[in-house]
Amino acid sequence: MPTQTEPPHTVTTHPSNPDPAPSLQTLLDNQARYKSLRYKASLGVLVIAPALILLPPRKMDLFTFGLGASWLYCLGEFADQHGRDPWRGFKRYKQLEREKLESAAAGRTSHKGKVVEVNGELVKVGGWKGEKIVRDVRPREEEGKSISEIIMEQVWDVWEQKDLNREGGKGKGKGKGKGEQ
Repeated sequence: MPTQTEPPHTVTTHPSNPDPAPSLQTLLDNQARYKSLRYKASLGVLVIAPALILLPPRKMDLFTFGLGASWLYCLGEFADQHGRDPWRGFKRYKQLEREKLESAAAGRTSHKGKVVEVNGELVKVGGWKGEKIVRDVRPREEEGKSISEIIMEQVWDVWEQKDLNREGGKGKGKGKGKGEQ
C-alpha cells in the first residue's frame, strides 16, 4: 500500500524496451548447468533405484518396472557423459549379423539357406530348425487332429521309444506305440 510520501507504482504489461535476447555465453552457461544437473540426477537414480527395489515389500509391480526402466535410462545418461555406450554389445551383434548376411549375399558360403534382399534389407531365408516339425505336423492338422492330440502322440512316442525302434532296432525296449497291439 503506497504511503503519502511514495507515488503509486504503475504496472506496465508491455514494456517499451524489451529485454534483448540472451547472450551466447548465458545460453552456454545454462546448458552446462542443465547437463551437470542431468548427470548428478542420473547418478543419484543409479544409486537410489536399486535400493528402493530392494526395500520391503519386494514385489514385481509397475513401480518396480518403472524404477528398473529409469535405472536403465540413467545408465545411458551416465555412460554418455563418460563417452561410452552401454548398448554397444547389442550393436556389435547386429553388425556381425549384417556382415554375415552381406558375405553370404556376395557369394561366400552361408550356413544354411539363402540370402535375399527385401526392401533394402538382407534377410536369411531357410535354415529354421522348426521346418521339419512343421512338415510333420501339417498333415496331422489337416486330418483334423488338434495340437494337444499331436503333442500327446509325440510324448507317447518318446515314452515308448518308438522312433528308436523304427530306425533299425537301436532302442532297448520293445514298447508298442499307442495304436500298435
